[in-house]
Amino acid sequence: MRVSIGDISLWFDVLNPGLVPDGPVMREKPVLLALHGGPGFDHTDFMGLIEPLCDSAQVIVYDHRANGRSDDCDKSLWNLEQWADDVHAFCAALGIERPFVLGWSFGGIVAQVYAARYPDEPAGLVLLSTAAQLPTERSAAAFERVGGAEARDLYLRTMVERDSTAFDDYLRVCMPLYTVKRDPEYLSVHETRPVIRQEVTEHFLWGEGAVMDLRPELERIVCPTLILNGRHDPITPPESSDEMEAALVNAPVTHIVGERSAHDVPEDEPELFAESVRAFMAECMARSDDA
Repeated sequence: MRVSIGDISLWFDVLNPGLVPDGPVMREKPVLLALHGGPGFDHTDFMGLIEPLCDSAQVIVYDHRANGRSDDCDKSLWNLEQWADDVHAFCAALGIERPFVLGWSFGGIVAQVYAARYPDEPAGLVLLSTAAQLPTERSAAAFERVGGAEARDLYLRTMVERDSTAFDDYLRVCMPLYTVKRDPEYLSVHETRPVIRQEVTEHFLWGEGAVMDLRPELERIVCPTLILNGRHDPITPPESSDEMEAALVNAPVTHIVGERSAHDVPEDEPELFAESVRAFMAECMARSDDA
């Protein structure tokens, strides 16, 4: 499906109904809006991983502008402010009020900016395997710990030396390190299913992403926030989650670490992921009912 948000249309999908029978009445579930990683990728990594949350929320995914199946636009609009404003516009277009917003990796960066720009809108924020800044030395060391010198060197060639020819090798060598399972079938479908736009990835990672530091903005976030990260994550190491927690001075924060997870916590520890998000949403709704 597609929805217009003004200058473009975004591709989106709804995984399950929002109204469900509950005895003699219909009960309305909260909306969980899931923002995919990348940038330059699409929602497909999310689909099977977040389906377990359909019992607790109506789960909606969409592709960021210039990503996946959503419309392209001028490169000047490939930036965090615009991607965050798109979250607001998407919810307005569909009449979504007080969503829970779950951002994974790059999607978590967008979610941080959205919640800082629109602090009264989200009912809760889930920051999954993400960061407020992308310090290359820390990630290079983490890649070497989990994948050796080749992984470190490919990370540096891609992120620091800005070598476009290294992109395919990065996907081959470094992407498998995003999960501790290293399952061949899992890795195969993650290479073939997504619509990948390498130019969007490079535009962000070599531009705004290379210099961003969202920590000062995080003090504007006031909604309850769940930080969920993996102990063995090479691209957004655990220290990145600690930095976000320290900067969220005005938000109630729950921080959970998957001790057997890398970047892809929903794949490595699916029960931990689903139970943590369910419990977080339930606590937020109980808190709202008591207010």
